[in-house]
Amino acid sequence: MRRLVVAAGALTTGTIKLEGADAHYAKDVLRLKVGAEVWLYDGAGQRAVAQVLAFTRHQVELSVDELQPLPPPPPPAITLFQALGKGEKMDTVVRQATELGVARIVPVHTERSVPRGEGRVERWRTIADDAVRVSGRGHRPVIDELRPLTEVWTSPRAERSLVLALDQGQDLAQALGDSAVTPRTLEVLIGPEGGLEPDEVEAAVSAGFQRAHLGPYTLRTETAGPALLAMIRFWARSFG
Repeated sequence: MRRLVVAAGALTTGTIKLEGADAHYAKDVLRLKVGAEVWLYDGAGQRAVAQVLAFTRHQVELSVDELQPLPPPPPPAITLFQALGKGEKMDTVVRQATELGVARIVPVHTERSVPRGEGRVERWRTIADDAVRVSGRGHRPVIDELRPLTEVWTSPRAERSLVLALDQGQDLAQALGDSAVTPRTLEVLIGPEGGLEPDEVEAAVSAGFQRAHLGPYTLRTETAGPALLAMIRFWARSFG
């Protein structure tokens, strides 16, 4: 069946009405008909089978009989501190990181990043919801407002914190260590095009991050975060 994502708290038994962009997607993109069944996800750990009851000009009415709780995401809960890249690179990061099960995305300004992300957080949250729909994941990530990198240093640390630094520190396998001891929380910091400045890497280490690298190859900023998430998921045996 097709999937649709509704706002957290909007999934209940009885009649549900989709409006705006959600109604447009159901009517004009999926071209659902009366009587069709779809999966509804709320991005907060619940889903349900819904049947289309009726269409109006601006709404789609669906009927839900029973809610199905979904299992919690497997550990570790990963926070991605992602430096802003040029153009729509952050859109790509949000989409792919959500598909890979990231728990939280924190967009940050760094010395080399392009400061053009103000006012885009709602767009990123919409992209994340679409990635939840495509992937079938039961939990949407938290996406923070854009903040300066210096605020990261004073935030509470996860059980394991990694900063990606080319040719510095341990390779990822060494930095992660024994997969039999999976941390409950893990955070990674990814720089912009050109990477983090040396003083930013040193500040990260002083704040409790551990340097790690992915070998001799340089990845684009929009590739590095999702690639690292996939590797961590494989290491933690959380792909199933």
